[in-house]
Amino acid sequence: MKKLLYLLPIFLFSCDDGDVIVQEFDFENVSVDACESDFLNSNEYIFYKNNGQETIFIQFSTTDGILLENNTYGNYSVGTNNSIEYRKLSDDIPSDYYCNNIPIQGIDVLDVFTATAGDISIVTITNSETDNDGIPNELETGDYDNDGIPDIIDLDDDGDNVPTVDEGVVITNGMIDQALSRDTDSDGILDYLDTDDDGDGILTSQEDVDGDLNPRNDITNGIPNYLNPAVSDTFTTTIDTAIPNSYSRSSNLDITISNLILTDGNNEVLLGTFDFGTYISPVLTIETTGEVNTVITN
Repeated sequence: MKKLLYLLPIFLFSCDDGDVIVQEFDFENVSVDACESDFLNSNEYIFYKNNGQETIFIQFSTTDGILLENNTYGNYSVGTNNSIEYRKLSDDIPSDYYCNNIPIQGIDVLDVFTATAGDISIVTITNSETDNDGIPNELETGDYDNDGIPDIIDLDDDGDNVPTVDEGVVITNGMIDQALSRDTDSDGILDYLDTDDDGDGILTSQEDVDGDLNPRNDITNGIPNYLNPAVSDTFTTTIDTAIPNSYSRSSNLDITISNLILTDGNNEVLLGTFDFGTYISPVLTIETTGEVNTVITN
């Protein structure tokens, strides 16, 4: 089997004894794309780079949360569920070449090199993250309601089943305006951090007569019960379920392939370590589960 030495703009790789054929293998300035359909509900990932008539893709399976948490993931080794392949086609490669269930017509595959070895590793770093609650990220530190969801991605910071965005927070010059923001019971604790907004001794989350996890639509005399200190009945059904929490996240995934060997059956390409590139994920909506706060804020 002949050994092929591929030259990349940055890397130079040697090979074992045997014939050497020098060719170009240039994907350095090509962006990384992915098949993003149902990204969060699948354990299958396809990342690819298209450069004119050349393309390389990696496909692997994992239950790791590579889009959800900052971490180093892998190695995912070439095998039954993981593959790496280089192709040269007869025409420029359309963007949906790998992600379209219907085969692309009119484009022939001229060369195929398939990995016989290789390890895929990924370093995930947050690009952006927010709970869209109207409070700037830099002002949200810690986990106020101790529900395991940091305030920066918790849409209900005090765990009272009233979203923070609906609790009357006013931002002035990038800061929370203490004078203009809502403090229904005037206890010095703004409603978005007050688990008993009206100060009647009943948790806001429990002033939910119909039990639909929305205290805002339980109204007496035109005022929501949780904002009306004149209504302080203790309801017989305990609300112990939190409203669903969701937040937006985008990540940078730095992808590296090590120990990579490709073959077309007759020739072997030794690439060693290949910096596949950085994939920037779209803004994804992440669902999490919190807890109802059972402590009245003092």
